[in-house]
Amino acid sequence: FSAQLDFQIEADCLQAMLALRENLGKVSKERIAVELVKLLCSRHPERVKLLFSTGLSDFVTRHFSEIEKRGIPSLLGNAKDKKYLRLGLLLRHLPEYAKEILEELKLDRECIDQAFAFVELFSLEEADSPYALRKRLSRYGLELIQDFYDTKALLLENVSNTPGKAMAEQVQLRLSWLQKIQEEGDCYTLSNLAIKGKDLLSIGVQAGPAMGELLHQALDYVMLNPSENEREALLSFVKSRIC
Repeated sequence: FSAQLDFQIEADCLQAMLALRENLGKVSKERIAVELVKLLCSRHPERVKLLFSTGLSDFVTRHFSEIEKRGIPSLLGNAKDKKYLRLGLLLRHLPEYAKEILEELKLDRECIDQAFAFVELFSLEEADSPYALRKRLSRYGLELIQDFYDTKALLLENVSNTPGKAMAEQVQLRLSWLQKIQEEGDCYTLSNLAIKGKDLLSIGVQAGPAMGELLHQALDYVMLNPSENEREALLSFVKSRIC
């Protein structure tokens, strides 16, 4: 309520929370998850700090208190209020425990996978070319990659030091690549590849793992060469791989 309605918790109420905190051990993880998500998706997600200062964090999940030990990360009240995104922001400094925390909160599988992928993206080396960004789109999908760079841009919005400004410029460059990829309709998924399994059957490729491998090689080829996503060009490429 404090995070959603933007008020400070009265001192006696705070003391009562401290005195009764062990009762959280009797509350289901699903219920705790609901309240945590409401807090994180509010305009004041930074109020999550109260969970740690009151010791309530010990009752959220087994490794939840590790967040404070790493330094509670910057949280953004103006970020998109998607559940997976706000959870990913909170857990981004804790990649080795993130999935376990999400699973212990008994969140739905889609949210767990997306939030963990969001955390994972923060720990990866930056995509250093449009090709690398297409590969990342192929792995994580457009929504998650767009949300990641939009959020990263917000995190770097007010930095004034030279390294921070350089990082902000890098993020803007990736956002420009992302926009161009979308505008030009570049292929980064098998579903948008100009050839399908039936096309490979027509040139003598047998159905099975080898066909799947050839399709993935063709996809990688068009991610590197977007203009080559045409049936004849790709069939020629596949023939060169099986000769």
